[in-house]
Amino acid sequence: MTDQATPNLPSRDFAATAVFYAKLGFTESWRDAGWMILRRGNLTLEFFPYPDLDPYQSSFGSCLRLDDADDFYAVCKAAGIEEKPRTSRASTP
Repeated sequence: MTDQATPNLPSRDFAATAVFYAKLGFTESWRDAGWMILRRGNLTLEFFPYPDLDPYQSSFGSCLRLDDADDFYAVCKAAGIEEKPRTSRASTP
């Protein structure tokens, strides 16, 4: 199977999102004020602006189907992405 993904994801800041994903080997193939597309091989990630996004309250997600997940994991580690458990914020009434 070839790597595949085309999720549509929120971005609080296109420039910051592009810099983060560049560390993982993604390059920008399109950007205007309302949409950004990043590519890495056959993987395509598409972003829309969502400046008020609270990542702790977000239900957005994506699935990357990879031929070599271990290779991509190594790229993530080399980019300085730490593996750590996520803690949730306590909700207030």
